[in-house]
Amino acid sequence: MTHAASHGFDEACAADLAAVVEARNLPPSDAAWLARAVAGAIRPSRDRPLWDMAHAIAAIGGDPADIIDLVLNPQRTSASALRAHILSTGRAQSDDKGLALGGAAPWHGSWTGLARSFALLEFLLTADELARFADITALLSGLADPAAAPDTARRLAAMMTAYRADHMPLAPFERRFTAIRGFLRQLGRTDSYNDDDILTFWQGGEDALFTTIVAHFVTYDRVAAELGALTALQGADYLSGIENWEDRLEAITLPDTQSGAVEQAMATLSDLAPGTPKVLTGAERDTLLALLSLDPFHANRPLTVLRALAFGRIQSGIGNRLRRGSGGADLPERVTCADADYSALLARARSLTDHLKTCITIALTLRGATGEVAQAGERNLARMRRAGFDAPRDQLARAVAAIDAALATATTELAAHCAAVERLAERTPLGDLVERDRASFAATFTALYLEGHSA
Repeated sequence: MTHAASHGFDEACAADLAAVVEARNLPPSDAAWLARAVAGAIRPSRDRPLWDMAHAIAAIGGDPADIIDLVLNPQRTSASALRAHILSTGRAQSDDKGLALGGAAPWHGSWTGLARSFALLEFLLTADELARFADITALLSGLADPAAAPDTARRLAAMMTAYRADHMPLAPFERRFTAIRGFLRQLGRTDSYNDDDILTFWQGGEDALFTTIVAHFVTYDRVAAELGALTALQGADYLSGIENWEDRLEAITLPDTQSGAVEQAMATLSDLAPGTPKVLTGAERDTLLALLSLDPFHANRPLTVLRALAFGRIQSGIGNRLRRGSGGADLPERVTCADADYSALLARARSLTDHLKTCITIALTLRGATGEVAQAGERNLARMRRAGFDAPRDQLARAVAAIDAALATATTELAAHCAAVERLAERTPLGDLVERDRASFAATFTALYLEGHSA
C-alpha cells in the first residue's frame, strides 16, 4: 500500500478515482457518489451499488464484451446516451424510466443509476492497473441468466471489500469502531471515555488480548482526531455521516493510524543503519516502541498504558503456555498477576529517559555546541561504553546526526509519559493502583484461561 508521506492517503486509490472522474467528466455530485460507493459509505447497504450493477447488466443482456466496451466508451457515459444506446439494441428489459427485471425478486433501476453503476464498474475494471479486468469479464459472462445476478453481486462485493482493505486504512477498523461506538452510547458518553471504560469494554467483550483492545481505542482516537471530534465517529453510521464528506474525497483513505513525528522517530530508532552507534539495547528499544506505539495514550492515558505493559505481558505469557502446554509458571500462578508492577515500569521509563538525554548531549556536542552543554557532552561521550561510540569523531558525528532528531522526539515523548504517570501517582499511589488492577485482571484471566483448562 502506497501512502503520501505528507498526507497519509493512498495515492493509488486517489489516482484510480481521479482517472474515472476525469474520463467520464463526472459532475461533483456523481464524483461524490462514486467516492462513497468505493469507500463503502452508501447507506442503508454499502453493497447496494454492486447489487444494482449486477442486475442492470443482467437486464441489458448480450455479450459481456459488449458491456465492457459500453462501460469504457467515453461517448456513452451519461444517462441519456446510455438510454439511447441500450434501447436501440432492443434486448434490454426496460421502460422509459429505466431497466427492470422480473421474477421472484423483481428489480428496477433508473437510467441515472445505471450511469453511476457503470462509473463504479469502470473503477473496478481499471483499478490497480487492470488487476481485476479478466476476473470481472469472466464473472459477467454468467449474467446471461438473470437468476445469477445476486451471486454475481456478492462476488463483486467481495472484490470491492478486498480493494478497501488494501487501500483504505480505515476499512479494517470499521467493525471495531462500530463496537466502540455502541459501547460508548450505552454509557451515555458523547465525546469522551476514560481508562476504566477501556478496561470494561475488554472485560465485557470477546476473548481478545487486552493490548489488542487498547490498540483499537488508540486507532479510534487517532482517526477521531483527524476528523475533528469523537462525535463525528459516534454520530455517523459510517464515513457518509461525516460532515463535508463530499468535499473531502481524499478522506476516503484517511491518514495512516500512526503518523507524524512520533511514528517517524519509532521507525528511525527501530531500524538503525549499519554502523550507527548502539544508542539503544534491544530491551531499551522494545520498551520505547511499546510505549510510543500507543501514542497519544502514553501521555494522556498513562494508566491504560501501564495496564497494557504490565498485564499485556502476563496475558501473552498465558497464551504461550496454553499453546506449548509446558514451560514456566503454571496457569494458577500466572493468573494471579503477581508480577505486575507499575513502579518498576516507571523506573524503567525514567532510566531510559535519562539515557536518551545523555545521548542528546553527545549529539549536540558533535554538532558543535559550546559552553556547559559541550562540557557535559564530552564527559558523557568519554564515559559511553556502547559499541560504535569510539568511532572516529567525524564518522560518529555523521552517524548521530542521522538520528538525533528521532532521539529528541523520543526523549520528549518518554519524558511526557513519565510526567503523566507521576501526576497519576500524586492522586493515587502506584502501589494502590496496581493492587486494585491486579485483582481485576486476575479475575478476568481466571475466567478466560483457568476455568476449563488444566495447568
